[in-house]
Amino acid sequence: MTSFAGEGMKADLLDVLVKMSPTLEEQKALLEYSGDKSELGPAERFLKAVLDIPNAFQRLQAMHYKACFKDDLVQVQETLQTLEV
Repeated sequence: MTSFAGEGMKADLLDVLVKMSPTLEEQKALLEYSGDKSELGPAERFLKAVLDIPNAFQRLQAMHYKACFKDDLVQVQETLQTLEV
């Protein structure tokens, strides 16, 4: 996989971030948590911080799509060429 816009996040990192996207129930629980953040595990603290960004996981999905698009297009073109032969 190639990097996004030359200098941005790599597609494999974006893939990991997209896959760790919390469920709606998990999102609700994290957003409603008002206790001491130090009592949360590192993953929960990270997700809570990311959820403060509007549409964070939708943005990550869009960035992942954009990062993978060229490689995916090449793969589809190669498949079509094989079918034509």
